[in-house]
Amino acid sequence: MLASNIRSNYIIATLSGINIVRMTIIKFAILTIGAKSKKHRKLQADSLDMILKIELI
Repeated sequence: MLASNIRSNYIIATLSGINIVRMTIIKFAILTIGAKSKKHRKLQADSLDMILKIELI
């Protein structure tokens, strides 16, 4: 799940010229700061993916 998620983000990010490393670091920083339970972390990861993909379009 996580690997395919990162792979799709990588493809999207490289196509739009965004630095994938920076994007991933920001993403995991937000997840580790904000998420308390695993379920919450999963929901946050999904919503963050949506935000990143919207920003990339």
